Amino acid sequence: MASYVWEHKSTLCDKLRKYQIKAIETSLSYIKSNSTKQALIKMPTGTGKTFVISVLALFIRGSNNVLIVSPSATVRDHIFREIKKNLWDKLELNLNHKKSIIKLFPSNIDSVNSGIDKKVLVTTIQALTQIKNDNPVAFNSLQSSINLILFDEGHKEPATTWSETIRTLEKKTILFTATPIRNDFNLFNIDEGYYYNYSLKQAFDEKIIRTTEFKRIDLHTENEEGIRNFIDKIIEIKDTFDHEYNYESRVILRFANFDELNFAIEYLINKEECAIAIHERFIDTKSNQHKFKDVPSKNDATYWLAQNKLVEGVDDSRFAILGIYSPFDNARSLIQQIGRTLRKDSNNGTIETSLVVINSKDTSQEDIWKTFINYEYNNSRSNKLPIINFKNYFKDTITNQPNYIYSSKKFLKKFELEDESIFEDILTRYKFPLKVNIFSNKEVESGNIEFEELLKEIIIQKELSNEFVINQYKKLDDKKSLVIYAKYSNSSILSNESFIEVKLGLFYCWSYNNYLFFYDTNNYVPAVILDSCEPISNRKLQTLFNENSEFTEVTLRNGFISHNNINRQVINSKDITGIAPNVTDKYNFCTTVTGNIQEEGNNRKRYIGFSNSRVSDNSGYVLFIEYLDWIEKIAKKVTIEDKEQIPFFKRYSPAVGIPESTVPILITFNLSNIKGFIVGKSGEKVIVEELNYKVENNKFELVVDGEKINVNVKFENNKYLITYEDKSIRYYFNEDFRTDEYNIKKYESLLSYLNRSQDFHIVTNDAKHIYYKKVFYKCEIESDDQRLDTIFKEYELVGDKKIQSEKGDLSVERTEWSEDSLFYLVSSLGQDLEEGNELKETFNEMDYLICTDLGTEVADFIGLDTKNKRVYFIHCKAKDATRSASVFQDICSQIIKNLDYAHPLSNRIPDKIEKWKQDWKLKKVKRKRVIKGDIESEDIWNKIKECQRDPLSTTFIWGLTAKMFSLEEYKEQKTKDLKQKPEIIQIDYLLMNTWAAVQSIGGKFKFFFDKKA
Repeated sequence: MASYVWEHKSTLCDKLRKYQIKAIETSLSYIKSNSTKQALIKMPTGTGKTFVISVLALFIRGSNNVLIVSPSATVRDHIFREIKKNLWDKLELNLNHKKSIIKLFPSNIDSVNSGIDKKVLVTTIQALTQIKNDNPVAFNSLQSSINLILFDEGHKEPATTWSETIRTLEKKTILFTATPIRNDFNLFNIDEGYYYNYSLKQAFDEKIIRTTEFKRIDLHTENEEGIRNFIDKIIEIKDTFDHEYNYESRVILRFANFDELNFAIEYLINKEECAIAIHERFIDTKSNQHKFKDVPSKNDATYWLAQNKLVEGVDDSRFAILGIYSPFDNARSLIQQIGRTLRKDSNNGTIETSLVVINSKDTSQEDIWKTFINYEYNNSRSNKLPIINFKNYFKDTITNQPNYIYSSKKFLKKFELEDESIFEDILTRYKFPLKVNIFSNKEVESGNIEFEELLKEIIIQKELSNEFVINQYKKLDDKKSLVIYAKYSNSSILSNESFIEVKLGLFYCWSYNNYLFFYDTNNYVPAVILDSCEPISNRKLQTLFNENSEFTEVTLRNGFISHNNINRQVINSKDITGIAPNVTDKYNFCTTVTGNIQEEGNNRKRYIGFSNSRVSDNSGYVLFIEYLDWIEKIAKKVTIEDKEQIPFFKRYSPAVGIPESTVPILITFNLSNIKGFIVGKSGEKVIVEELNYKVENNKFELVVDGEKINVNVKFENNKYLITYEDKSIRYYFNEDFRTDEYNIKKYESLLSYLNRSQDFHIVTNDAKHIYYKKVFYKCEIESDDQRLDTIFKEYELVGDKKIQSEKGDLSVERTEWSEDSLFYLVSSLGQDLEEGNELKETFNEMDYLICTDLGTEVADFIGLDTKNKRVYFIHCKAKDATRSASVFQDICSQIIKNLDYAHPLSNRIPDKIEKWKQDWKLKKVKRKRVIKGDIESEDIWNKIKECQRDPLSTTFIWGLTAKMFSLEEYKEQKTKDLKQKPEIIQIDYLLMNTWAAVQSIGGKFKFFFDKKA
């Protein structure tokens, strides 16, 4: 074992304060120990934490190679400057440490690894994680050479982002923090024997740092006038402060967004004040002495304006005043920002108090600071780690539970924490809803990921979310596991107080025949599953319905998104199968569907989400044994070979395999659920434009806060990968939250989320394949589209009889339409049709049938079947025009323009209704209009409306044609693919639009062809 010695100890101790020496000695004891855990050093901002880090990095013999990790480039650069030169200049020390001090980047990792021994590497956690992911060989080489890790500002990054990277290095790790206000330090398994806490109260009492005084000012407006008023008062306060202390103070001014900040700096410039503003959106400002994108290392400005860029890495004791125009939305940032004003001047310690100026209407900032002071004091008295031990808290919760209660109509005993039951013993102990996510599990089954290793990773990820395992039941032979856990959170109804709520949860995981079945009561699918598995195919999920299923709800996404059309729509109906398809349905793809199913005599509702492979049956909670039976039935259906597609799903764009070309030409992001949480590197919120981005050569320009950023998008490993051309760019999320499908952790990068969720919309270069959430859809209307077959009917006159015209020969005097006319076909009640023909049977079942042809008629014929509660509006058209779209336009427009009369709730009365009792006359033909049911016109119309308003009635709209062309000819054209006559697609559009219009009034549409046409 290496010998560790503090070099130049006596010289350094002359410059160190007692608490700094204790921090170093605690760290050295840890380095010498056999502890496999981590040490934690807590010191307030302004108490010389960087000095402690520098001594440990440079002057501990035996720690030849030290890695200093920081949360950001700002902190990294500050540490590098201090440890390299600034600190020693200020202390007037010139000690030979014999180590090279190097900034570590992904770009120089190879040269660093091959370079000289004895070095201090200063890097960011982002760079270190990138090296681990992109260059594992170099990462392993780094791991073998490092002796010690020093992590500064350990509170900044969440454990979900960096604990795995640090843990992988397997080296002694010391965490340094000024504000330990998080609960996931327990994930680092900190050794309580090597925890040193120099509290804020001690630093105040020993007058190491300044105390804080809050000063309230009245601001009557919040617009530009309010900003001017705020700045004017800040200037007055500074003048008074400087005069009182005979001091030239500096001021930090905090604003909530770029617009406020930009207005404020312009106002200060106009007042000829020495001021600078720092914000990510200040670009191309090299010649501007007042506006900076990054914090300048040196500047003589008096007023420093920022949103979040000054909360860290600024150690200048001249900052003694903080003005908060817009309050911070989280405690950590506020505490860090106040910390920038607490540092004392080593040459002038007369200023014992800093000022924090706030709006008198906003007391939250002062309340947060005071609560933090009390929190600090409480921790310092107990000298315990600044974390909540949730496992012990849960044990206490169980202990305080009553042994027995009476609830849910039965006696219940207390939940047993210590449980040695095996899998078979707990089949009736736990209850589940009938829900599961199903994935293609090839990675697990191929041996790339062992089932037990998968479970281990899931549990680790849950612990990162304050969810801790209580009991675990395994049946490894069948690759089944049930895990019971406890989840902890603060009550959502409390604002400034805490009440820890404990909730039991469980997850079930089963690997079976290349598929993974997973359910978590927290409705959360762990990242390890999403990364190693794929959702199963839409076709397999569709097998969980059958042809008898009634589909009650469907969510559709438009294959081509623009700002001028509907991007997403939800359709509800008693049974969507009976709803007329839209001609453009084939350009929409289905993302969720709900339907009624019948299994073993039981009816229940089933929901399927295709993008996340979620299956959910509406049945309440069932015992675990019943859940296992249900999930095994689901498994049998989805693991068999793909069946013939259910007709319902054929009306929409089908999910297909990977197309021949995956080159993207358009990409669209749907950020509605996450856009309020996206921030830039410095923590300020940014706006990512939700545009249809044109992609050329696998590149596009993403617009963030008006700035164009070059982005690459490429299809590889069965999904699209999005990367920035500039690797230094980083946008991330500013808090933990959940979407419908994903848990998103604070500080997860935007690209990480997009690449794992694939929550974007891509159009490929063939313009017909659409990619959405790991699935390709083919969006086009096939030339052999058969959706209209549902409404098509045929008729054929007996013998050699044939329809020649709509109304027959009108040149001969007669009292009936000629037998070769469509009108006669109706008036004769289908006399020349074969028995069993639908037209003939319907005409004969009618109690009333009237010819309403008047030139401006609502239909050519109207019929009423009172027994079967059916109303008929019949429109006729017979014309010599083979495949003429214009003829179809005539009959379809006639149907659509009169639909309001056919609406059950319409009170409109047909024009000239009184003539329905009169004879039909045209040229030499005169025929009585009433064919069946001889009553007054108004009476028949009232009967029709009365029937329509019966909820059990049906209204039919018929198109009755002859001579145009036969159904056989239409279908023959459909077989010719793209060579079919152009009129065919025009006819399809006309008929589908008409069908949809009829459906919109609750009617049923049928279109009759003459087989002899």
